[in-house]
Amino acid sequence: MWERVTVADKLALARRYRLRGLLMALAGLPLLVGFLVGAVLLENRSADLAANGVPAPAVVVEAHPGARGLPGSVAVRFAVNGVERTRSLSLDDDSQPLRAGDRITVFHDRADPDRIAAPGASNDPPLATILMIAALLLGGFLFLFGLFDVLRWTRRARAARQRG
Repeated sequence: MWERVTVADKLALARRYRLRGLLMALAGLPLLVGFLVGAVLLENRSADLAANGVPAPAVVVEAHPGARGLPGSVAVRFAVNGVERTRSLSLDDDSQPLRAGDRITVFHDRADPDRIAAPGASNDPPLATILMIAALLLGGFLFLFGLFDVLRWTRRARAARQRG
């Protein structure tokens, strides 16, 4: 059947698939940029809170180890203006192991004392982390496979033009 297809039909097909690949690659770029922007914002959020936040002594009241090699979280109790607060801190891979009773220093936002950070604890929102992972995976997939399609169908179009 392929023998009855004209060179013009082959070139039109290659053009259509090349366009599809280009659109896939272009759709992947904003997702990759979104991942990078999100990573920078999350990193700056924690660093800004550690640099400009109000330090408060805290005690770890609960430690939750992560499942399957993932970092866990801890619940810490600290006081702001005489009011006791208990908040959760998400740990990361670089965090020191913490147990109930350990004393640490947390930094809280002056305007929102529920927003806290601690040295060695990223405390990134889980939804933001999941969205960033999804953007990285989907954006990388779309960009790489789109680029692969563009290159593949460009070669096929060139071959069809040369050999007919």
